Amino acid sequence: MVYNFLDDQLEVVTDIFKRYIGTHNFHNFTSGKHFTEKSAIRYITNFKPGKPYIEDGYEFISIEIDGQSFMIHQIRKMIGLCIAISRGYCPIETLDKAFKEDKLDIPKAPGLGLLLNNVFFKQYNKKFGQDGMHKPLTFDKEQESVVKFKKEIIWKNIVEQEVKTSSMASWLKTLSNHTYKENGMTNVIPGNEGGQKGAFPPNSIKHKQTKDDKPEDIFVIDKNISKENLKVNEEKVLDSVKEEIS
Repeated sequence: MVYNFLDDQLEVVTDIFKRYIGTHNFHNFTSGKHFTEKSAIRYITNFKPGKPYIEDGYEFISIEIDGQSFMIHQIRKMIGLCIAISRGYCPIETLDKAFKEDKLDIPKAPGLGLLLNNVFFKQYNKKFGQDGMHKPLTFDKEQESVVKFKKEIIWKNIVEQEVKTSSMASWLKTLSNHTYKENGMTNVIPGNEGGQKGAFPPNSIKHKQTKDDKPEDIFVIDKNISKENLKVNEEKVLDSVKEEIS
């Protein structure tokens, strides 16, 4: 059974991506950053999914994101939260909360498929590109060979590795380990995705247990998820994303 991306699901994902566009505080989408740090503020100009396509019998989707700059893990966590929302693990309001001060437990999607697609030197070209002494920094002349290399070498390798390792399918099984709130992950994460029993993600806030607490006050464990919500056979699904930065 292979998961197929339906048009209505693509609309949901597109709507989630639009919420990222603009200037926001992305301290929850990286590590070692606090809400008060100015460097956590980032500017996203474009975030959109492409049309799903079939490669080696599996369905993939290419995602394009444009931004002024990015922090470590930022794109992987943006993708991770989008998938969690679209699959019903947390409400869309979680994204709005992630831009605010509290540290949230947000999943980080696998890095396989993430690639730097284009680099723009707009400010340099504007200031020096037409001064008669410097040439503008562009890749227009090499664009055809760049696209060919990307499709024939990079994308080919990404697809082969995903089909071989099923990194996305394995990662999808860990989404129920996350609380998407201020407290940390609920369970040990299987495989090589990181995490260990009793350990919490960096900068997460562990609730201090008191005698009046009930188990559900300590950890929020997947209360609203059902097999119907998932609509997929987790053992065989390959629902992979290729993220591109342009």
